Amino acid sequence: VGDGHRASGYTGWVANNAEFNPFNADQLVVQGWDRLLATVSDDAGFSYKMTQPGLPRFNGGNDVAFAADGTMFAALGQNKTDNQIARSTDGGATWQVLASPSSTPARAWNVHVNKDNPSQVWVVVGDMLYRTTNALSPAADVAWQQVNVDGRVVNRLASVLDRQNDFYIATDNGTYFTSNGGNSFDFLGGPWARVAIRTSTAAVRPASGSATTAARRGRSRSTIFRCCGSTRSRFRPTEVA
Repeated sequence: VGDGHRASGYTGWVANNAEFNPFNADQLVVQGWDRLLATVSDDAGFSYKMTQPGLPRFNGGNDVAFAADGTMFAALGQNKTDNQIARSTDGGATWQVLASPSSTPARAWNVHVNKDNPSQVWVVVGDMLYRTTNALSPAADVAWQQVNVDGRVVNRLASVLDRQNDFYIATDNGTYFTSNGGNSFDFLGGPWARVAIRTSTAAVRPASGSATTAARRGRSRSTIFRCCGSTRSRFRPTEVA
């Protein structure tokens, strides 16, 4: 943002995610460690709502998802926590922590919402994928079901813009794709990461819906693949800056 850039002035907040609301061009959510669970700006980052009523005091945030009606969901957890998913129905002014998908403390990595039906939400918590169809129910009544991804360890979720039931899952065995909200998955291959390393991740190109996945198998061994439909290819060293 050039000369318009402003920082918080406090380096204790380590940011790890910043996302603009696709349905509100001026709304930006920033997440990171400690108190930076889901800090909202309504003026494109020039000022922030530093208080977050309803959220835990600490333990960070990792991902946010937006619905067309203004509902937002945040994935929480700098460390393992029982406060894993939070919901806001008033543009981030207040939040409610939902019933936890996982029965044990864990970190929530990703969240995806059906933009036209925010009762449908998918989350990656710990090393598992969960979904709910009643995400707008009272917070304590939200019920989650585990989604089996070919029996694999789930690392990350990357959704496809404007295709509500389409998303990629990065696992310890490579990349999977679903076009039906997780009722079934197609295995696309690609890089894998051992459970102990947990660095398999995915990103989606908005214009085409194709995905790029990456994994590190050790301290110095890493691979990057791109997926388009049912095909995949490895990036050559000259293609990676």
